[in-house]
Amino acid sequence: MTLAQNWRSLGESNVDIDFQFHGPEIQESHLELSQAMPFGSVSLMSLHQAEPLSCSGSFKFLDLTLTPSSEGSVNSLHSSRDQFFENRPLYELVLTYELEIAESSEITFRAPLLCDVLYDSEFESQLWMIYDSNKKLVAKGDAL
Repeated sequence: MTLAQNWRSLGESNVDIDFQFHGPEIQESHLELSQAMPFGSVSLMSLHQAEPLSCSGSFKFLDLTLTPSSEGSVNSLHSSRDQFFENRPLYELVLTYELEIAESSEITFRAPLLCDVLYDSEFESQLWMIYDSNKKLVAKGDAL
């Protein structure tokens, strides 16, 4: 809405205006779906009158929980560099996951059981490496 004085009116003008806006209001703007709860709802409310509505939605993030596709293996590392003091061996846990992605995406790896326990962890260290199906190193990191 635009309000302006007419070009032929000189001097001051007094105007009383009441605006009443209407339309649906969203009750909650955040919707989160998970594998445990793969459905959700968004509530809209119109206070004054029935309103025509055309809805659409899109997702910004996809959060998948993966489980290993085969049984993992725990291996003792035998080289002299892979030992703690007092000749205690280091162990590695090898897990295989299957994931197919149709288009280019940004992926973040998280292991919730190891998160936030950098100094209080019962594990001596946390190193991870992710390889593709051709055994090419895709990503690597340490404590999450």
